[in-house]
Amino acid sequence: MPSTHSTMLLNFAALRSDRPKDDPPDTIYFLTTAIPNDDDWSVLGPFENREKTLPSLFDKVVSINPSALPELEELVALTKGDFAHYNFRTGDGHEATICLEKQQNADVKATLPGPSWIMIVVGPMAVEPGGERPFDRADISTIGGAFTTREGAINAGNRQLEGLTQGRTGVKCGQVEVVYGGLMMFAAQGNTGWTVQVYRERGEIHM
Repeated sequence: MPSTHSTMLLNFAALRSDRPKDDPPDTIYFLTTAIPNDDDWSVLGPFENREKTLPSLFDKVVSINPSALPELEELVALTKGDFAHYNFRTGDGHEATICLEKQQNADVKATLPGPSWIMIVVGPMAVEPGGERPFDRADISTIGGAFTTREGAINAGNRQLEGLTQGRTGVKCGQVEVVYGGLMMFAAQGNTGWTVQVYRERGEIHM
């Protein structure tokens, strides 16, 4: 039976075998991290190229489990930083996954490494009486896009929320200001809810 280390290397090689050598010039990059046991999902970025993701990638993995660093170094060397996802274990032995996500966005690419605005979509999620929301952020959180202005991000967020609830009746909507000028928009129908959250990029964002 191959070792876990060898299996991870083989999996990474397979992930990259059908990927293009070069991404389109307007590609921007994000790193998302999911730790299901902690109900934690976070995003870093956008970055202007794959190379710029590497310091954050190493820092993130080391903060979760320093012993994963040697394997990560080999995997990055093998894939040249172009990977779909990296599965490893936290220091407590729980599953963690880091994904390299790509979007084509010429407007934001032209402003990097300057500040940008990020839209994150969460849902659908079960909303129980009393406000409790039991759900797995790793399964229902996605990057909705990146924008050069707050107004552009909020307008896109409103359109996203309208699309998620289109055709539904009895939908209740609202919004609340969050840190650093951000905004959380939410909608609920019965026991099902969605949020679209807009944040100014200031390092890692946790859901």
